[in-house]
Amino acid sequence: MISYIFIRHLYFYFLYRWLCSSDLVKQDDSIIDLGCGNGMLLVELAREGFINLTGVDYSQNAIDLAESIMKMQNLTIRYEVRDILSIDDTVMSREYAVALDKGTYDAVSLHPEDSKEKREKYILNVWKLLKPQGLLVITSCNWTEKELILHFSTSEFFPLIDTI
Repeated sequence: MISYIFIRHLYFYFLYRWLCSSDLVKQDDSIIDLGCGNGMLLVELAREGFINLTGVDYSQNAIDLAESIMKMQNLTIRYEVRDILSIDDTVMSREYAVALDKGTYDAVSLHPEDSKEKREKYILNVWKLLKPQGLLVITSCNWTEKELILHFSTSEFFPLIDTI
């Protein structure tokens, strides 16, 4: 059963500390950061000893920046230009133990056309990324905890296991 964790605040530090201290996440787990931007969360996780890290973003500029930061830090992180809403995307063929979302679901939710359909597609595609016991760790500044629980629990894919 795939589960998710809702983090009420967009505090990088709390997300980072939770990942590093949680019994649910191991340093060799395959972790994907959805909408990784400059990749700094993955950089910090790599510094902490996490070794199987992937960052995806729809923006080539973001991926270029993340790769340059990674190289300056002398770390190994895989970065790819991918759109989580693209069902035919090759990233969908992988299985991850943990998917991190620090605002991508929020951005999808703000799409001016068919936002409900896009949210449902996001949930389905993230579910396809994860191993059977995988975790979605999500932060949101647009949705309340109760709203996120409603969105994800009605999908049949993501039972809530924790809030921070």
